[in-house]
Amino acid sequence: MKNLIKNAIHGLILGSAMIAGCENPPAGIQVSNTYVGIQNLSRPTSVTSTNAVCDPFGTSQVSDQVSGLWGKVFYWDPWWDPVTQTACTTARQGPNYIQGYIDQGTMMDVELFLNQLNVPTRPFNQGFVTQDGTQLLTPKGDTLYEYFALQLETVLKLSYSDSPGYYQFGILADDGAVLYIDEQNNGNFAKIVDDDGTHPTRMGCAPRAIYFDQNTRIPARINYYQGPRYHIASMLMWRKVDSATASLSEVQCGQEGNSMYFDSTVTPSKAQPAYLAMLSRGWHVLNPSNYLLPDGLDKNPCTQSCFTDSFQQPSWNTFVLSKDNPDPQSVKVKVNGVLVQGIYDSTLNAVYVPSYQPGQGNVEIGFCVLPVVPPAPAPTPVPGACFTDSFANSASNVFMLTNTNPDATTIVVTLNGLVTAGNYDPNSNSVTVPTYSRGSGTVIINYCQPASVPPPSSGGGSGGGGSSPPVVGV
Repeated sequence: MKNLIKNAIHGLILGSAMIAGCENPPAGIQVSNTYVGIQNLSRPTSVTSTNAVCDPFGTSQVSDQVSGLWGKVFYWDPWWDPVTQTACTTARQGPNYIQGYIDQGTMMDVELFLNQLNVPTRPFNQGFVTQDGTQLLTPKGDTLYEYFALQLETVLKLSYSDSPGYYQFGILADDGAVLYIDEQNNGNFAKIVDDDGTHPTRMGCAPRAIYFDQNTRIPARINYYQGPRYHIASMLMWRKVDSATASLSEVQCGQEGNSMYFDSTVTPSKAQPAYLAMLSRGWHVLNPSNYLLPDGLDKNPCTQSCFTDSFQQPSWNTFVLSKDNPDPQSVKVKVNGVLVQGIYDSTLNAVYVPSYQPGQGNVEIGFCVLPVVPPAPAPTPVPGACFTDSFANSASNVFMLTNTNPDATTIVVTLNGLVTAGNYDPNSNSVTVPTYSRGSGTVIINYCQPASVPPPSSGGGSGGGGSSPPVVGV
């Protein structure tokens, strides 16, 4: 597993303001209403390796492969002097604004995926764990659960149950959070909710409403940071209003307090009157169906288990994968870090890399495993139709059945109400009753036709035989 925190770049400062020695950072900065920060984070076209962190706050299940939020995690080290590249004897106070954590922090080697932003006020001490179970650690070896920032990207939309109209956004956050949107889809993001700063859970509200209909897709960026432990909160909310000029007055805007909205002393956190009153006024948390992954990401790897197989200076060009049943479309091959073409062979469960020469370098193959589909249960037999034939004072002890193809094991014969023996002859479709004498009473024969088994469903299958192996990579 890669080193998740690059100690060598502790001193990297991407902003213009540099922290002098182990002194505390400035109290705040002026930030414009346009989006600032790491300029256009490079989104991977596909994340198939084990460095994906899936919903670290555990708020909901992955809804589908194209929904959710993607982002990066930044760590700000209070025990490191970025100027002298030495440890501080006492911890520095963290910046009290998001941009400080992003500009002065270290971007960690993980890809973060969330299903929604719905984290009520609660303690946070479990940190971040990648798909393969690796815990993200600080340079001191501690679990990362404080002094971090998240830079998230998504596309906002209505779900099928949301009605078109104007919506006002709001954020409940501890510590700071800021929402930027690209309302015109032209790459220019403008700040719409500013809830920045170090504070307990506080409600930040948008000063204007945004129109949505079922065709609206608005790219959005949400920045969030957590300063000193322990409480966190991050809830992106909205409410529908009557029009663009409707009053957006909300009594809770700007109000803060760790116990104001939720009681975090119980698990799960319990909603308090202030939050419940907001719900009654139309506010609600955006659902997973309101988020799409940003453009350029083909799928959410958290819908599958993903792995990376590494081969150091191999002397062959066919590589057997470590896991069975990979999704061929997810396979990505890199030679010395460069994406190359590979051909997946399902018979060998291996990837052939035509361009690789023995000893040429290191090979990495990332892939996701398809979920195991349990075998279809055996079809349940459908019971056959059942009948009753009655014969009174017959002159013969051979009785012809009125319906053909009976199941002989179901035939029951009664003579004057008492069960008696009967012999079925399939050739004549008749039952002989040895105990019956001419005119000796009433014979009743009950029987059923055989149960039928419905044909198996056709299923998807893998197509006709003789198809070429799937080409993977570029």
